Amino acid sequence: MTRPTEDFEARKQLLVARSALGRLRLRHDAARLRESLTPGQVGAALVKSPAARSAAFLLAIEVAGPNRIARLLSFASHALSLARMAGVALAWLKEPPRPSEPPAP
Repeated sequence: MTRPTEDFEARKQLLVARSALGRLRLRHDAARLRESLTPGQVGAALVKSPAARSAAFLLAIEVAGPNRIARLLSFASHALSLARMAGVALAWLKEPPRPSEPPAP
């Protein structure tokens, strides 16, 4: 009769030890993850994520209101088109003069 209870005790100790080891591994991995994540990295990852961008846009609409966001987007589109036109104009002004054609014989 003592044999089954000894096996049970040994298995129980083994399971408790495995559980403790698993918790230690989780703590260690969580600490390493915490050390590796900086606010800059998290922010960059969020900016690259399409889901986060759309969620931020929807949140901005809810907070600021659709009319204000519409005005902001209208202003941004005008500013972007003006910047593009200015870039084209500067490129056109910086273009070197073309050499004149050689005289006809």
